[in-house]
Amino acid sequence: MSPVRSTIPVQPDWEQIPDEQWDVYRRVIHEARALGVRFAFGGAFATACYTGWLRNTKDFDFYILPDELDPMRRAMSRAGLRDLYEQLPYDRSWIYRASRGDIIVDAIWEMANHR
Repeated sequence: MSPVRSTIPVQPDWEQIPDEQWDVYRRVIHEARALGVRFAFGGAFATACYTGWLRNTKDFDFYILPDELDPMRRAMSRAGLRDLYEQLPYDRSWIYRASRGDIIVDAIWEMANHR
């Protein structure tokens, strides 16, 4: 019997993400760390690390604890992002969304179903 071969690439094609987008994400990470925010990555970027396939959704998901919301919002603001609510209302009971241009960063502290 021959070994099973995976079709999953070893590394995602990170170069498909424009430098401007990476700059926004790096800045948020830097500011969050400076404020001591504990976070984990989720969404398309985290999935790409496990599958090798990257889908550029133009947003980056940070999973945080509920008590990290205020410092994470400060980090996003210090990184030059603005609350997306005025442009595109969303349910603020589980997610905070901020953007710079068409680049979005989400801070998520629970699932949309509140579980």
